[in-house]
Amino acid sequence: GSDNNDGSADNPFSSIQFAYQRADEHDTILVHPGIYNNEIWIHEKNLVLGSLYLSTGDTSFIRSTIIDGDSSDCTMAIYGNIDSTTRITGFTIQNGIGCVYGQGGGIYVESASPRLDNLIIKNNIGGTNGGGICLNENSNSLIDRVVLKSNSAEAGGGLYSFNSNPIITNSSIQNNHSINGAGIFLELCSPHIENVNITDNNAISNGGGIYCGLSSYPEIVNVTISNNTASHGGGILSTHSSQPVLINSILWSDSPNEIASQSDSLIINFSNIHGGWQGTGNINQNPLFCMPESGDYTLAENSPCIGSGQEGLNMGALEIGCSSVNLPPTEFSLLNPENNFQLLIEQNYESQSLSFRWENSEDDNGDSLAYHIYFDSEGFLIDTIETRDSEIEIPFSYFIDALTLHNINNGTILWDVSVTDSIDYVSSNNGPFSLFIEISEILSMNKTNIIPDVFALYQNYPNPFNPMTKIKYDLPNDEWVNIAIYDIKGRKIKSLVNQNQNLGRYEIRWDGRNDFGEKVSAGLFFYSIQAGIFYSTKKMVLLK
Repeated sequence: GSDNNDGSADNPFSSIQFAYQRADEHDTILVHPGIYNNEIWIHEKNLVLGSLYLSTGDTSFIRSTIIDGDSSDCTMAIYGNIDSTTRITGFTIQNGIGCVYGQGGGIYVESASPRLDNLIIKNNIGGTNGGGICLNENSNSLIDRVVLKSNSAEAGGGLYSFNSNPIITNSSIQNNHSINGAGIFLELCSPHIENVNITDNNAISNGGGIYCGLSSYPEIVNVTISNNTASHGGGILSTHSSQPVLINSILWSDSPNEIASQSDSLIINFSNIHGGWQGTGNINQNPLFCMPESGDYTLAENSPCIGSGQEGLNMGALEIGCSSVNLPPTEFSLLNPENNFQLLIEQNYESQSLSFRWENSEDDNGDSLAYHIYFDSEGFLIDTIETRDSEIEIPFSYFIDALTLHNINNGTILWDVSVTDSIDYVSSNNGPFSLFIEISEILSMNKTNIIPDVFALYQNYPNPFNPMTKIKYDLPNDEWVNIAIYDIKGRKIKSLVNQNQNLGRYEIRWDGRNDFGEKVSAGLFFYSIQAGIFYSTKKMVLLK
């Protein structure tokens, strides 16, 4: 194109500003793909300015039709008698540095109410107010389907609004930066904000997501505010007689807090607030975003925000974007016995036990959790224990049996706890802990009983059992020992011992599996021992 042409489709102008100057009231200016560097000042007359997206609906023209400030110029300023019949649509606006005293890095609007839609406004720097968009003095724009990302300013990294009441819908305000109000900065404003995603913005001081000051009363509907940061009010800061009203919205994982405000200066209903907030229908549950680490804040199929809003609507700005998400159990710490605890077991130990405690883990999916406390030692073996509680009493006999089975007086074990929701496993964040166990006094007292006088096969314990039971037996002399499990029809299903063993007292475990490693069905079983001429059989019951 050339500014010497007539501005027709066949002979277009080369600059947008020249086309505006030649246009009449309510004309439409169509801009072909390309990069346009000259400043654009819109005032006095209303018209429609759009890329070929306007005539075709092809969204690729939004990215290929670029208004670029080249990091040195104003990109677009709109002011004066401009109303909603002026429409700016279908552009990428980038690398601006502000138009009026460094305000409005992407678009500066003053005392005007243009319609701004289907725009990408990125990488602009407003020296003072409004890195992406600045609305000053009764600028009541409709802002729809606009992406504001990676813009910065002292106030309002994404959008700055002063004494104006814009309507902001179906938009994304993401990864913007400022001192105050990194996402949105409001003073003397009562905007309507609906279906807007405000995420990953960073304010050095106040209001990572939204800053509300000087009697601002925003109406916030179906908005997602998440992963924003600030020194105060990571999600929302409300101050100076402001009163935001939120409904069907999500505030989650903002740092250091979701809201900095007096509790009565916000009205929140039917929303998901991290940490909770007073109001009707509010919840405090992980919203289960699909991939927030990649900027995807759509909801998983199993999100608690689906259907939990007013009149059964969803909470947040975005719909379902992925299948169900499983969150692992939360972190937890071991509590006691403390690390390097020493346990000395003396006589009259039978009724004594050692308490193992750890913090509760939580599951944001609401799944049932099971804890496994397990022990690690080079010298002896202690079985893993499963429990649903965060505390368990383990009898001293549990440790005595383990040490005496290996004929040792003492030993050090490392103990730790893991938790599972049947999908993911999480170990404690401070384990394992060391535990020293001393039983020399017990062994000294019972020394005469360690070498049995007769053959014996004892009743298994526990009985009935699931999933594991212990079987003890005594050998008064060295023998070839065969111990096996049989079902009710007399068929051998598991060989436990088939070897020569020295005299002594023994204990073996059966986990309810056959010789092929398969779990057997619940029911009645028999276990027998053959040691030399000694033979004995007992019954046991495996529960479901």
